[in-house]
Amino acid sequence: MPSLVPRSTPFRCLLLALAAASTAAGCGSSERPAASLDPVAARASAAVELTETTPPSALYAIEGRRSVPAGATRVTVRNLSARERGAQIVRVEGRRGPRRVLAAVRAASAGRPLPRWLQWAGGVGVIRPRSKVSLRVDLRPGRHYVVDRSYERAHPGAVRGSSTLLTVTRAREQALLPAAATITARDYAFHGGDLRAGRRLVKLRNAGAQPHDVVIAPIVPGRTLDDVRAFALGDESGPPPVDFSREVISGVLAPGQAQTLAVDLRPGSYALLCFASDRKGGPPHVVKGMLAETRVR
Repeated sequence: MPSLVPRSTPFRCLLLALAAASTAAGCGSSERPAASLDPVAARASAAVELTETTPPSALYAIEGRRSVPAGATRVTVRNLSARERGAQIVRVEGRRGPRRVLAAVRAASAGRPLPRWLQWAGGVGVIRPRSKVSLRVDLRPGRHYVVDRSYERAHPGAVRGSSTLLTVTRAREQALLPAAATITARDYAFHGGDLRAGRRLVKLRNAGAQPHDVVIAPIVPGRTLDDVRAFALGDESGPPPVDFSREVISGVLAPGQAQTLAVDLRPGSYALLCFASDRKGGPPHVVKGMLAETRVR
């Protein structure tokens, strides 16, 4: 099933490992395509690289140091498998281990309350098979894991092996996210979204009091936002009204947090949707009417 509708059902999660490739501002990164789009790439505080193991598992190869300063952090996620993957960053308080984090994320993804000690921290919801995704995430001080919210089955070895954390430390001068066209999520609506066609950076900002994610889905010609709404709420009586091969999904962002994604957009109408739930639990926000239409020119 394409990823748009199942995200309103309990997510199938698995912990991944997060690794820092560098701690120096402006140091080398394999993220060459995104760097060419970002005129202030050198201001990013650190580079984090996740590469899936072969054969596929929930673990990513770990390289470099595991501590970075807070602020805008370059992240590249490589999916070497033949199926879609995802990388949701979560920040945890205290000495919670991976099993407890995984259980908490699964419960929250099923509409139950999110524990106070766990915060969503951005990421990417869908990574195509044998491809990579580039993003910048405004990371805050603390201990972090990465959760694959799309993985279908629990892999015991993955949980045991994912105890490596990314530690984000306080920085004297925090690096900022680059300027980009911005989509702002509030409770429960989207604002902005002056998007242009081509490969470019899009900034996603949560200005609400609840967690939010952003799904950017191309609407199939001849279909409407009402069709997308009905499909997202479970009406699968006809062909999908969106092109799943070109949808972009962010990670869930905590209130006040922002990130960027490198995207390749074509001209046309796009739906903006949120499938995150309130911290206290409940239905995904699309059920509360959190969707909008924007035009890419």
